[in-house]
Amino acid sequence: KLKKFRYGVHYLLLFIPLINTLIKKIQVARFSQMIGVLLGSGISVVQAFKVAAESIEHPVYRASLEKIASSIQGGENIGLYLEAHPRLFSPLVTQMITVGEETGRLDKSFLSVSMFTEEEIDEIIKVLTTLLEPVLMLVIGGLVGFVAIAVITPIYQLTSGIGG
Repeated sequence: KLKKFRYGVHYLLLFIPLINTLIKKIQVARFSQMIGVLLGSGISVVQAFKVAAESIEHPVYRASLEKIASSIQGGENIGLYLEAHPRLFSPLVTQMITVGEETGRLDKSFLSVSMFTEEEIDEIIKVLTTLLEPVLMLVIGGLVGFVAIAVITPIYQLTSGIGG
C-alpha cells in the first residue's frame, strides 16, 4: 500500500506547475546520463534501461523505464514510447532519442539529452533563487516587524497605564 501511495503522490506532483518541470528535468537528466554511459560501455539497450530503472528513485519514472525495457524486448522503438508519454518526456527529448535510434548513436543522444537538460535545470534554479530572494526578504521583514510590535505594544500599554 505504501508503494502505491508513494507512486500516487509522485504522480500528482507531475501536475503541479513549476515543480513538475523541475522534477521532469531532474529525472530525465539522471536516467539519460546513466543510460548514455551504460550504452557507451557496450551494455545492451534493454539491460541499460533495466539498470537505470533499478537505480532511479522516482517511482513513476522507474515504472516507465521498466515498461520501455519490456517494450524494447518486444521490438518497439524507444521514441514511440516516449512520444506516447508527453507528461514524462518533452518533445525535444523524444526527438533527440528518436534521432539517436535512427542514426545508431543512441549513447550520444542520451548523453546530449543529459547535458542539455542539466543546463536547463541550472537556468531554472537560477531563476528560482532570483525570485525567492525578494520573497524571503519580505518574510524576514514581516517577522522583524511582528517582533517589534510584540515588544513595543506591551511597553506602550505599560507607560500609558502609568501616565494615565
